[in-house]
Amino acid sequence: MNQFDHDGSMTRFCCHIETNTGIHLGIGLGQQDFTITDFNGNQSFFGISSVGDIMVVLEMTDPKFEIKCKARGLEPNKVKEQMKAYITSD
Repeated sequence: MNQFDHDGSMTRFCCHIETNTGIHLGIGLGQQDFTITDFNGNQSFFGISSVGDIMVVLEMTDPKFEIKCKARGLEPNKVKEQMKAYITSD
């Protein structure tokens, strides 16, 4: 397999079948693509092999907040200050 087959951007349809109701279904081989929709409704795709690129949002009420901050190389108190400043700026 080449890089094109691994990046999750292509599904190859090996054949199409027709059901007894007349619906045509394609049988695709390839990686699953995920769709992300941002706050503006824009969508982007990424392959399942890129799922490690997703970063979960930090939540101050999470009991493991400090551990998660430190795992990302962040200072928990600074993150809390920035979050509070952002929340109160609205």
